[in-house]
Amino acid sequence: MPLDAVSLVQALAVDGDDVEGMLVVGLDCDGRVSGVGVNPRHRALTFVKVWELAALAEELEARSLVVAVFPGNGPSAPTEHERAAFTDLCARAHRAQVVLADCIVVRGDRCWSLRELSVTAG
Repeated sequence: MPLDAVSLVQALAVDGDDVEGMLVVGLDCDGRVSGVGVNPRHRALTFVKVWELAALAEELEARSLVVAVFPGNGPSAPTEHERAAFTDLCARAHRAQVVLADCIVVRGDRCWSLRELSVTAG
């Protein structure tokens, strides 16, 4: 069964109002959660460095990562800039042999998968 990243993030961060910054979920080779990290300073993918993802993947003993960002108030849906930042980060992570499975944008009680939005927009 494919990973449902949105449901995973919703389960880990039941009330998005209590989470600030970025949540990183490590997944093992079977798609199970291997660890979770939180960085309250990062609120957007544009601030994430590939070396940070690589270090998190190693620390969480993860085969892949799902990132969730909680940017607070903003547009109702992710912007084109957020989708482009995700696509760029995925490409850079891939070159560094880090699998970024998805990025979930959470605003209040709404969640969006940037992977799904990128596929439907492309």
